[in-house]
Amino acid sequence: MKNLLKRFNILIFALSLIMAVVLWGYVSFYVNPTGEKTIRNIPVTFTNESSLETHNLIMVSDRNLTVDVLLSGRNQDFSDLNESNLQAVADLSLVRTAGEQSINYELRAVTEMTAHLASLDKTYYTSSNTPVITITTDELATKTIPIELAEKPGRADEHMVEAEVIDPSNITVRGPSKVVNTIEKGLLNYTSNEPLSATVEGDYGYTLYTKDGELTDTRFLTFDYEQVWLRIPVSKIKTVPLDMTFIDGGGITKEKNILLSINPVSVQISGDPSELDRINTVMLAATINLAELTGDISGTYQIQFPDNVRNVDNVTEAQVSIKIVNAETQQITTSNILVTGDNLPEGYRYILNTTYLTITIRGSREDVNAVRPHNIRVTADFGETPLTPGVSMAVPEITIDGFGSVGVVDMEYAVFIEVVPIVPDDTGGDAP
Repeated sequence: MKNLLKRFNILIFALSLIMAVVLWGYVSFYVNPTGEKTIRNIPVTFTNESSLETHNLIMVSDRNLTVDVLLSGRNQDFSDLNESNLQAVADLSLVRTAGEQSINYELRAVTEMTAHLASLDKTYYTSSNTPVITITTDELATKTIPIELAEKPGRADEHMVEAEVIDPSNITVRGPSKVVNTIEKGLLNYTSNEPLSATVEGDYGYTLYTKDGELTDTRFLTFDYEQVWLRIPVSKIKTVPLDMTFIDGGGITKEKNILLSINPVSVQISGDPSELDRINTVMLAATINLAELTGDISGTYQIQFPDNVRNVDNVTEAQVSIKIVNAETQQITTSNILVTGDNLPEGYRYILNTTYLTITIRGSREDVNAVRPHNIRVTADFGETPLTPGVSMAVPEITIDGFGSVGVVDMEYAVFIEVVPIVPDDTGGDAP
């Protein structure tokens, strides 16, 4: 009986051992086998890139780098790993010089996959025996670049294109020195197929060109302004005649008696259409009082342009000739002089020193020849200020009675009186 029981135990032990071996084999080869897996196109991520700028460097490599790795370990550890939850992290903080650089990277997984990656037996890097990538760096450079129009636009008829305004007119470019140092200018991305008849205004991009006129590779460049503001003022042009202001008098008028010649006859002005519509004449900066005009004159006068318009021709002066026509001049002497005013001091009287005046009159020949001395009335008013002893002068008012078309040429006439004390046996004139 004991031998039978002993043989039974031995059988049970043998069966258990066999079952354990079978179960181990099943788990090893079917439940959690080991193996290898190649994962391709794992993206490269760069850290501490700001340290490059600290050392006046910039990376000029393609940033869309990827690596391939061969994973070895239990199938369950790498079955869920792929290029979307893995990344190759490259640290740029050790790069110190410009040129081609070999730097190490570290394979990392997203948080929920970290444990799987850590459980792998080994990671093989298919490009080499070590986790290395190659990048290229260059010295960092900064340059100020002028921005210009590619070509001046044409103008429509009766319009003027004025100087363009670009703001800012210069931009700052930063990037690889081998690229930045070749840039010469930026041309605005603005073109006009038709002549301009209205003001252009807006924000525009630009294209950078090298000194040889070639397009600049801008992949690694940064700018302080991606666009600039452009304004091309366009105004209407109008041709208007020049003219001069006259004050009628002295027996003549601008309309009937003045032959005016101005060179140039007209000028071109530009500005807002609403402003130009109100301007039909541009005046010279002078006023001619015809009563003071004693004969023909000529000279140079400034052109007085209205506000808010532009002088297109850049002409600032005009040659002027003024001739008197259809008028006769004659001198007539008259003693018809009247003194007015009541400003004599007490105990004084006046003596009229000017007993006659020779007056120059002007008008049509018929009327001038008909004027007689008694038709001319000279009135000297001394009432504006108190008179004092001695000689006083007044500018008289001269009237030609009965001949409204005849005038007096201003020859700076004057009437003089002398204020003297009254004495008992004085026989002089009465006080005014």
